[in-house]
Amino acid sequence: SAGAGRTGCFIVIDIMLDMAEREGVVDIYNCVRELRSRRVNMVQTEEQYVFIHDAILEACLCGDTCIPASQVRSAYYEMNKLDPQTNSSQIKEEFRTLNMVTPTLRVEDCSIALLPRNHEKNRCMDVLPPDRCLPFLITIDGESSNYINAALMD
Repeated sequence: SAGAGRTGCFIVIDIMLDMAEREGVVDIYNCVRELRSRRVNMVQTEEQYVFIHDAILEACLCGDTCIPASQVRSAYYEMNKLDPQTNSSQIKEEFRTLNMVTPTLRVEDCSIALLPRNHEKNRCMDVLPPDRCLPFLITIDGESSNYINAALMD
């Protein structure tokens, strides 16, 4: 691959976020179709197409959460203030949103981490890497466990 699929994802996300801000709507399907009519292989796989939807959903739900470093202290103070009408705070609402856009792992997704021989390698049994993201470790003797509580990020 020459990277056209990944580049296409980036372009579509950029165009759609601008459109969402400007017009209050997005049209991912037609944007991808238009890009493909101009250049072959823009957004090559279903996985890339789904990723575009996920990224735009997350951006639209979460909004701009950037805080200038010089203002972190005051922003944190403001974010923790309770709204008397909702009995919630901005930081609690952001966390709820994060939980909405983060996929939930099932026990079977983390079966290797849950093997008895790997329990001692997990600091917390609530934070486990999914099997599909585990790095493959090569051991010198070939006998030792090749498990590490870590996840590869793509």
